[in-house]
Amino acid sequence: MITVSIDPVTKKVAMFSLPRDTVDVPLAPGPPRSLWGATYRQKINSLYVNNFRRSDIWPGKQGVRGYNALKSTLGELYGLDIKYFIAVDFKGFQKIVDAVGGVTVNVQVPVVDDTYPAGAGKSLRLYIPNGLQHMTGAQALRYARSRNTSSDFDRGARQQRILLSMREQADPAVLLPRLPELVDALKQAIKTDIPLDQLPNLLGLASEVDTKDIRSYVFSPPLYSRDTCNDPRGCVVLPKIPAIRNAVKNAFKVDAELEARRETLSGEGGSVWVLNGTGISNRGTRVAGYLESQGLQASAPRQRPEGGVPADTVIVAYNGAEARLPATIAYLESRFKVKVTTATDPAVHADIVVTIGQNTPNLAPPPSS
Repeated sequence: MITVSIDPVTKKVAMFSLPRDTVDVPLAPGPPRSLWGATYRQKINSLYVNNFRRSDIWPGKQGVRGYNALKSTLGELYGLDIKYFIAVDFKGFQKIVDAVGGVTVNVQVPVVDDTYPAGAGKSLRLYIPNGLQHMTGAQALRYARSRNTSSDFDRGARQQRILLSMREQADPAVLLPRLPELVDALKQAIKTDIPLDQLPNLLGLASEVDTKDIRSYVFSPPLYSRDTCNDPRGCVVLPKIPAIRNAVKNAFKVDAELEARRETLSGEGGSVWVLNGTGISNRGTRVAGYLESQGLQASAPRQRPEGGVPADTVIVAYNGAEARLPATIAYLESRFKVKVTTATDPAVHADIVVTIGQNTPNLAPPPSS
């Protein structure tokens, strides 16, 4: 469930993803609370199915009541007036991606899933390597859905990455010849309550949005929630409501110094690998996510560092990268408080390799990334 907030004056956009196992989400005052209480105790992904028949609580026909419940409940959580919904089914998603000629995605972390659902009770082994990958509709759906060896938090980030990649690559010169196919796919795939008379305004606004300035949030632990399997309801995500509301409230506030540094680091275009041998799950992914939020192209290959894990962070620039990436190296030295060393190894395809040590700070992506 991704909520998109748009400032029509500044053309800034923020995306908020709520993990499907989130429980105890506050409900709006009035009829919803009379039915469920002050909070929805069940997992948020059950809210739709438990409400779409409740004409006594939610307005509209049966096909939209569940969405009205979601708009109201997520709006209460975020402090937003959520006006519209858009629902896209799996087959339709594939058709839309194929209709625009596929999508190229910068895969931050390899996706490995030995039991990806293939339908009819069958499964298949899925492997998507890190780096730039051009995907068909079927491949993009697998990338967006897989979670058996990952998490809902990582999946939320991947889904946002897919949407932003498609938006960035929407080239009118490419789309025009495919327009009949695309229109047919959209008709089959999408359900929405956006009025037709609003579409011209929304499309015009969409054309002015700079995707590089979209703020992306996944409300995951430890900053925004706590996950546990020691709960009578099963494995659940317990939200930190004040932290979530504060992030939404401040989503469009810009730190000028941070933005300038992100632009500089992004402009150098250096690639960074983060190697994690600490045994702490997702440690490398979180550090890579932090570095990417600062403007770097960072990923976390699953390989373990050679020679064991050092006590402190070790950073190595390979194959002359130090000459091309002065700002990147200066930032890494300042952030991790270590000196970057250099090496030559044609087998290393990253510019810089960060090896997490036992004393490396447990960095995580900040509220806005």
